[in-house]
Amino acid sequence: MNQLLTKILSIKLPWFPLSVIAFFGIITVGDAYGVIPGIQDMINFLESLYQTFGLFGLFISSLLEGIAYFGLYFPGSVVVVLAVIVSDGTFLTFLGISSVVALALTCSSYISYRLGSVKLVQERLKTNSQYDRDSWFWFIFNHWHPNGLGLLYFKRGFNQEPLFPYLILTPAIMFFYGLFCCYLIFSLKEYAGSDQALLIFTILGLWFLVELYFKNIPNKKIPQRADN
Repeated sequence: MNQLLTKILSIKLPWFPLSVIAFFGIITVGDAYGVIPGIQDMINFLESLYQTFGLFGLFISSLLEGIAYFGLYFPGSVVVVLAVIVSDGTFLTFLGISSVVALALTCSSYISYRLGSVKLVQERLKTNSQYDRDSWFWFIFNHWHPNGLGLLYFKRGFNQEPLFPYLILTPAIMFFYGLFCCYLIFSLKEYAGSDQALLIFTILGLWFLVELYFKNIPNKKIPQRADN
């Protein structure tokens, strides 16, 4: 029993997705009691914002979230998710969203690399970068979230590692990954029906579980390059 308790207490929690879940939870409860506008009101607001600024607003949100450290405090992914939710679900729309996000994150990766090259906050990099592994697996995996991508390029800049061909591969990876995510999110929309709150909590829950797993994965299970 004590061993089980010790194991549970030793689990590292991914606080960023947890904080986003808590944020949406507060909104949901506040809406239920009529204290603050709810998730549906937020979706309506962001939908009007998206219709006004279109892909430019999406570009700015993705760019800001992809910059190392700054992105930890800017949940631009929520804007991307909502852009998919309020879209018409056509291939051309998903093509536009994926292309814009891929371009924005390529630009933010370059910015993060340059920030790292001036050797800022080394200790914080080591603290926050959970996916900082020297392998192609971890390079590709870091693309699953803008925060990991920003920290990856910051680390490469800090260590004066090559920027190319990695920066050329990033837009291609993000484009195809973005298309996959668009269809996944839109499929979840069909599952959730008209309940937008359920859809958002489902996506955030999946994000939390993936982060939880990789934050606690033993080092011995992480694949390394053959030359290490």
